Amino acid sequence: MKRGWATLMVLAALTWATGASGSTWIEDPLGTEVDAGKTLATAQVTSGAGSLTAISGVLGDPRHDPLDAVDLFQIVAAGTEITATLDSTEPLLLFLFDVDGFGVAAVDPFFGDPLVAAGLDAGGVYYLAVALSGWFPYDSSPTPLPIFDEFDLSLNTAAGALAQWSSDLGSAFDPPFSIDLTGVNPATQAVPEPATLTLLGAALTGLAAGAAWRCRRR
Repeated sequence: MKRGWATLMVLAALTWATGASGSTWIEDPLGTEVDAGKTLATAQVTSGAGSLTAISGVLGDPRHDPLDAVDLFQIVAAGTEITATLDSTEPLLLFLFDVDGFGVAAVDPFFGDPLVAAGLDAGGVYYLAVALSGWFPYDSSPTPLPIFDEFDLSLNTAAGALAQWSSDLGSAFDPPFSIDLTGVNPATQAVPEPATLTLLGAALTGLAAGAAWRCRRR
């Protein structure tokens, strides 16, 4: 049991080392129906080592659960410009919001264009949303205003922060998606804490001691 524990710790160390240059965020890595939310409060907070190079996940049939029609992810701008290129066989939309939920950029990738946002705050928090076609972000005005025009996706500067989404419940599919990213960091950097490093040292020591003991027995 001790040897197995130590081996796991060494494997963890290798994971930290190989993941330092970039990482992919998976919405539901264990297949336990973990779902990214669609508001700032319920957005999935990305984590990883180094830069964030991709996000992958699955949108759900809104007729079963409207919350599944939009996935919102918290990210950090590595510099002043980011790009997000969507890979999906279904018509989906990409939206970018700032830390307060105000619209920054949007694109319909069906036409082959990536989402490109410039003039960002380096190191600032942003929210990237992928949505089924027909779902658009609105603010919390008494008569809710669309944050982006529903025809050309241009920014509506009169709109407030993200509060809700319009819906098209006619969609009936569960499309997977992958978003390739540049200029993006995870919202939290997954780096070993001091306690983890201490455990790792103990694991390596244990493996070395075990190897020496086996040599003496021979």
